[in-house]
Amino acid sequence: MNRLVLLVMLGACGHADHASSPSNKMNSAPLTDQPAPVITARAPNEWLLEVTRTQGTRSAKAAIVVSVAPTPASPTPHLGVASAQAWLALARTATDLNASTDAVAAARAGIADLGDNYRPKRVKDDTGLHILDANGAISAGRTEEGARTLISVLDTRIGLYFQRYEHEARLSK
Repeated sequence: MNRLVLLVMLGACGHADHASSPSNKMNSAPLTDQPAPVITARAPNEWLLEVTRTQGTRSAKAAIVVSVAPTPASPTPHLGVASAQAWLALARTATDLNASTDAVAAARAGIADLGDNYRPKRVKDDTGLHILDANGAISAGRTEEGARTLISVLDTRIGLYFQRYEHEARLSK
């Protein structure tokens, strides 16, 4: 019985193909070919990193302040969290416009861009379980519910990232 439950949960992890389904797909477009980030020196040990993410005709900007100098090996430190912040804004906008399929795509892009290196040490993180729940809801046709859950996961992970790297990155005011 436990194996059956595990198999069902793992099956829910897959990404459903929404390319030809829900009618709530108002602005879908490929999430590749995003504008390049812009990094500007603000002070001797402070840089402003600005990122724009686009989805169809919509776009969102995010700006963070970093205290890690750009290098040839890492020209845009903390780019993942800035990108995730912009995707979060796009996901929320899509939700407000009842475009839950677009919200799902934007939230997933933000989660992917943020990556797995967001959690501070000694902090329990159960957001992976929430992603499983979201994927299950999406697979069952409850796209709006899944989108809300993914947005919540992305928001939580961004918050954890800023806790982990509090001395290196913060939101721009």
